[in-house]
Amino acid sequence: MHADPTQLSIAPTIRELTPGLRIHAVVLTGGRVGVGHRELDTLRTRVSTVLRQRLSARNDPLATPEAQAFLPLLHGCGESPPRGLTEVQRRIRGLLRKEPFPVENDVVDAVLLLGLFYGIPTAAFDIAEITPPLRLDVLPTGRRETEGSAAVLEPVLADERRTLFGLVGGVYAAPVTEATRDFLVVLLDPGVSGGLPPDRTAHRVENWLAALTGARAVRSALIT
Repeated sequence: MHADPTQLSIAPTIRELTPGLRIHAVVLTGGRVGVGHRELDTLRTRVSTVLRQRLSARNDPLATPEAQAFLPLLHGCGESPPRGLTEVQRRIRGLLRKEPFPVENDVVDAVLLLGLFYGIPTAAFDIAEITPPLRLDVLPTGRRETEGSAAVLEPVLADERRTLFGLVGGVYAAPVTEATRDFLVVLLDPGVSGGLPPDRTAHRVENWLAALTGARAVRSALIT
């Protein structure tokens, strides 16, 4: 294992547009990644209940404080609703519409559920496929508005070689697969009301993923 979660940084552009933003990073090892673990149904039910209670009065994923905190950053990149929905907000909207829950593997599904639970962007990466240090920045991606148009600027997490994850486009590279044994989980916390408690958040990440894969957390960090 060579990835160190403390080797992450936040670019000045991101800090200016989202001043409270922090990154929670957790490295887990020793897991066996399967598909369709029975505990996922319990987590989905729990997250669905929390979401419906949180959004019962609004029924709009853009109305949450977390979503509002990211809007200046998305608008700074030229994004605007409805295209300006982050991936997690699109997933929340799908859940509220009772669309089928996507199934990839136990890690990817659980990390998506963490994002839905907190209402923030989350992602998991295969540590063997990333090249630290990582940075959160505004960069062009392969996503385009129309065929032949310029690549869209997007808030992304990138390593030394490529873009890994975009707030709008989701995971672009180094996804966790069934062959993955060591993985990095990141949560992009906009810092609403002081942000998520670091220790409690890291423990929740470990507890959920340990139950599903047997992995254990060996390192965690809060990047501010």
